[in-house]
Amino acid sequence: MTTLKSSELEVSPAKEKTISQIFHRLNRVLPETQVLVKISPGDKVADALQTMRKHRYSQIPVVDGEHVVGVFSYRSFSERVIRLNLTASKVGELLVDDCYEKIHFAKASDEFATLFDQLDRDNAILIGEPDRLQGIVTPMDVLRYLYGIASPFVLLTEIELAVRALIQAAVNDLNLRACINASLGAKYTKKAGSITLIDMVFNDYIVLICHPDNWKHFQSSLGGTREVVEAKLDDIRQLRNIVFHFKRDLTWDDEYARLADYREWLLSKAGAIDAKLRSNTHE
Repeated sequence: MTTLKSSELEVSPAKEKTISQIFHRLNRVLPETQVLVKISPGDKVADALQTMRKHRYSQIPVVDGEHVVGVFSYRSFSERVIRLNLTASKVGELLVDDCYEKIHFAKASDEFATLFDQLDRDNAILIGEPDRLQGIVTPMDVLRYLYGIASPFVLLTEIELAVRALIQAAVNDLNLRACINASLGAKYTKKAGSITLIDMVFNDYIVLICHPDNWKHFQSSLGGTREVVEAKLDDIRQLRNIVFHFKRDLTWDDEYARLADYREWLLSKAGAIDAKLRSNTHE
């Protein structure tokens, strides 16, 4: 059995620093911290299964010298046992050479969206060539990668829609128009009477909610003090600008965590309003 970190490979697709990295290809999906574990055709199946359990892998490349001949997986092992109708004692005598299967190779520069069928069929794709293995990508790797890209946008979508809904829940149309005129009338001089929440940007929501003359309408929905609510909403605005203007990735432990906390804050406020509406409906 051979263990090799991706960072120690001759060429690590995750380490390329080129403009092409802007595009979502396999070189972006391959985890930088991935540890390649390889087994030989002559290894015992029992040892291969133990290695898979140890590393929590569902498949391992089978390498003869420096050449990848296939992949040993729980599927390839079980299919071979069933096909040969082996007894328990015979299963213990199997070698990896008896149980591996062929698997698709892809280039690090390939578009991963074109490989979904292979990922679905084989549960993995080998990156590189049979004589130069660079890594292995699984459906979970793709899922984690896409989640990392999409989750800030999902959170911000929920947050912005929640703020808009909380505004609508706090005031009727007449009061909303008065609030808009008091806080944003100067900005929308020519159409202050027809402007709607959908027409506004996020900063308009902050101005609308936190204007001293308007706060009395929104305090019961958002809770706390005007200053704290304004600080939260302004932080959301700054994080929103980072994400939507593609300035950089959010820091996971700080900025993304703050965004998730703001989402939970608004979710709790929305839940309280929904509960109150249900209670009023049943009275």
